[in-house]
Amino acid sequence: MQGTGFLGRLEQRWSRRQDERRDDELFGELFEAQSEVHIRATGQAVWDLVEADGVEALLLEGHRVKLFTVPGTAVDGHDRTLFVFRTTDQGQLAVLESDVLTQLPPSLSVRRSRTERVSTIERHELTDAAGGCRYVVRFESKVPVGFTRKVGTKLQEALDAYVTRVKVLVEAGGGAPG
Repeated sequence: MQGTGFLGRLEQRWSRRQDERRDDELFGELFEAQSEVHIRATGQAVWDLVEADGVEALLLEGHRVKLFTVPGTAVDGHDRTLFVFRTTDQGQLAVLESDVLTQLPPSLSVRRSRTERVSTIERHELTDAAGGCRYVVRFESKVPVGFTRKVGTKLQEALDAYVTRVKVLVEAGGGAPG
């Protein structure tokens, strides 16, 4: 049993250090995936679609059920919190909580997942380009060694499919569901 005094705090720090070492051994490979697309629309039109509550969750993959902001959190700052309800491959409902670290409409959104042991950074970037805009989505995470070989290709394909869906919806004049 851990005490609350000096020895208890020392034991807690030691436990955290051991957990970090174990995580570094298990999750020692940096995984990065990026996809980009040119969209014949303004960056604001793309932003309005991908940053609407619930939309990105539906576009990215069929496993996601709902994405929404937490009531009472700031919308225009780094302290905005998002929840994504999704079903796992086993059919169970899971919740992913993310913080919006940076949000500069309509050009940049950076998020970090908080509920997994390994931090994942998700970056959405929009820049002006001839005849429209360039939309780039990037994921970074430390993953178990060998993960990239096993699952990386599937994740890259899912990311490519996501930006293609965004392109098709925006160019067709589609917006966020009302």
